[in-house]
Formats: sequence, C-alpha cells, structure tokens
Amino acid sequence: MKQVILLLKGEAPQVVNVGDDLNSLSWTLPNGKEVDMCIELANIRSPSGEITSYLVATNNENITPDDIRDAAALITE
Repeated sequence: MKQVILLLKGEAPQVVNVGDDLNSLSWTLPNGKEVDMCIELANIRSPSGEITSYLVATNNENITPDDIRDAAALITE
C-alpha cells in the first residue's frame, strides 16, 4: 500500500491508501459525481530548499506547489 494525498476542490485534504500497483483512482464526490484522477509524484521545494516528494491525486487543474505543501503540513500535524 502507498499513501496518496487527495486534494479535491472545495474539500479538506486527506490521505488515502491505495495499492502499490495503482496509478489512478476513482472517487465519489459529495454530490454523487464520480471522478477519475491520476496519481502523480509531486516534488516540492521547501522554503529552506529541501525537496520532498508526495504522491498526489486531484481534480483541481489549478493546483500549485504551495497547495500541496500546505496539504502535506496539515495532514502530518
């Protein structure tokens, strides 16, 4: 199993566990609509210059590195 940060428009970020061999996932939104998302590797540079890698799935085409960094910080607190 691997952990993926799930970033959905209008929803709080969360971590989901998926099988190691999966590269995408389907998710049912609160309105009942199902969305398919690719699981992608995001390499994010911290303010101190360190690079951290996160697996991310999102339905937001306007996601930024800051959004991913903030979500990871919320989840790991």
